[in-house]
Amino acid sequence: PTGMNGTNAVSPIVIGDRVCVVSGPKVKPGLRCFRILPDGRYDEPWRDIRLLKSQYTNLVGIDGHLFAFTPMTLGGPTLKCIDIINGKLAWKGKPDLGRGNMLAVGNSIIILGEAGHLASFNLSTEKLTERSRTAIPVLEKPCYTSLALNRGLLFARNEKELVCFDLRLKSMESSAIAKIVSN
Repeated sequence: PTGMNGTNAVSPIVIGDRVCVVSGPKVKPGLRCFRILPDGRYDEPWRDIRLLKSQYTNLVGIDGHLFAFTPMTLGGPTLKCIDIINGKLAWKGKPDLGRGNMLAVGNSIIILGEAGHLASFNLSTEKLTERSRTAIPVLEKPCYTSLALNRGLLFARNEKELVCFDLRLKSMESSAIAKIVSN
């Protein structure tokens, strides 16, 4: 960030030879893309102060594309897919989850929304398509932490509890939810 009150609270992401860094929501430079050269130097193929600002949500990178949520300000939370080669917006959509943290699993993006709903979407660089969503929240809000996956077990948490979903089962709705930690 360029100002004293700026925030860099989103971890950078490496996609191939590119490193994407985002600031937000009220600071410059927005989204920057650096290319790491074979000799260890770098250049900056592009930057865009308006394309994406993000706050406290993670970035997902797949097949030369960056998936990221915008903050609550600036028109509300929107999920965007950005081509990291040219810095162009591939698509944007509002998955009706508020902000969310994501995880790419197979051909899906799984998102834990800030109000505690869990949803899956097709992992696509063409459009946002929902596959499934929990009818009720799986956790009490607010949910701002990253998801974790280990051996087919998906872990999600808020400030009070941690839940585990067995994704090895056929459907998310029929999976057993194991409450691992609870206050």
